[in-house]
Amino acid sequence: MGKGKRSSKRPLQEVLGQGANVNADNPLEVHDPKVGSLISYEGTTTADGAADGSTLIDAVLATKPDYAGNLVIITSGPYSGQGRDNIGDTTAGTVTPHLAFAGQILRGTTFVIAALRFTPAEVAALTIMVQTGQYYDMIYFDEDTGIPGTAWPVGTPQVPSDVIADIITMCVARNLHKISVHGALTLGAAMQHYCFFGSEHEDIADIVDLSGEDVDGSHMEGLIVTGAQAGAAFLTLVRCIVNAITTFNGRMNCCSFWGGVTSTFEDGGYIDLVDCESIYGAVTLTVQAPARASIKNWRGNLVLTLQDGGACFVRGIKGTLEIDEMTAGTLDIYANGADITINADCSGGTINIYGNARVTDNSGLTVVNDYTKETQLDDIEGKVDDVEAKLDAGGLGVGLVTKALTFANNTGQVNLFTVTGDVIVRIVAVVKTNCASGGCNVSVGIAADVDAIIPVTDITLLAAQEIWHDATPDTEIEALGSMREHIITDGNDITLNSSAADNSGAITFYCFWTALSSGATVVAA
Repeated sequence: MGKGKRSSKRPLQEVLGQGANVNADNPLEVHDPKVGSLISYEGTTTADGAADGSTLIDAVLATKPDYAGNLVIITSGPYSGQGRDNIGDTTAGTVTPHLAFAGQILRGTTFVIAALRFTPAEVAALTIMVQTGQYYDMIYFDEDTGIPGTAWPVGTPQVPSDVIADIITMCVARNLHKISVHGALTLGAAMQHYCFFGSEHEDIADIVDLSGEDVDGSHMEGLIVTGAQAGAAFLTLVRCIVNAITTFNGRMNCCSFWGGVTSTFEDGGYIDLVDCESIYGAVTLTVQAPARASIKNWRGNLVLTLQDGGACFVRGIKGTLEIDEMTAGTLDIYANGADITINADCSGGTINIYGNARVTDNSGLTVVNDYTKETQLDDIEGKVDDVEAKLDAGGLGVGLVTKALTFANNTGQVNLFTVTGDVIVRIVAVVKTNCASGGCNVSVGIAADVDAIIPVTDITLLAAQEIWHDATPDTEIEALGSMREHIITDGNDITLNSSAADNSGAITFYCFWTALSSGATVVAA
């Protein structure tokens, strides 16, 4: 190349040798050796293939080995990139894949045959994988749109089943345990360790009936459930509506019980009801004799009936709770604002009640231990009322009854205080005005013992403001010890006795008293 002249060759042309420049019409092709090792044949069709795309023709193939079973890929023309596997015999110069191309493969079309084979077993396995993926890990039941059968696509969302026996067969064949349920379903066989999923109660008539089948270890969610449960292990219900399940054994979370119907616990079972409620009226649960039954955070109205043994715990209940026909066992209730009634037909067992509740106990021989706040407050209020009543009437020795007496030519006994029952009394007599009389002596006692409380005293010794407690009153202050206590029984009234006519004077008598016998009182005469 002369000085000052620029070569028209590109650098790659100098390295790779002569040839046309690389451009859009002449792209640079680079083959990965690993990819190249998979290519058995590269060719160009020598004639037009079938109009439906089912063949391509290359006469050169007649001189090559048979490539049957391999993969053919179109590399030019309108169908470039399309590939078809499992081609037939190629020794006659024609390639026939098991599925046609999208259109006719014309003369001059380039293609390659790759050494990729899919055996019938591999194809079948891939088919099963594809089909299984369309089940979305569960079998679909639909009472209205389902059809019988066990072959794909029956049981998929697009083609659900309506036969529970077929569903069981498909679950076993595909190792699936989840079932989507739409509509009413009656179990016709034991279904252990299955998971049933509903659509949150789309129709009250769409009920799953356990129908006495063994559902040990199974799980149901978002369904309406009824019928008898069989089996020895547990059933779990989550966000279901419970409509008369019998012999239940297991756990219910956030379930609603249909009002007006009865559900039954399994004798000797283990039952947990957590955050459940009653809807459309009171719910009745037949308790029987569970090994342990726990009802936690119940809301609404509940009737527990026919407990004849075992242990039942009710925790955090709100609403009303009625205990009916209990004959044995223990029932522990931890209330959180409940109205509890124990019916008269409860004749045995023990009921312990705690927390915040109003309790009405009409039971017979059932032992009821009421530790509720309401009952304790009622007891306290009752005792306060009793104390206040006694204080008002002079009870407990700190109350006071008074009698003001003015002398007006009285002779004999005058009632000061009327006594009922047995009492303790302490009498204080304060002279208000000077007393006068000719030859009159006075005393305080009872009818049978006229001077038992204050001895016989000359009335003329009683001067104003003196304290009369003995036969020689002489001061306006006395020690408390001068106020003696007396026990009076049999309702003997307290009297003033005058030996002769008392002409004038006034005394106020103060009586402090304490009841000894039930109903005892002291009042001014």
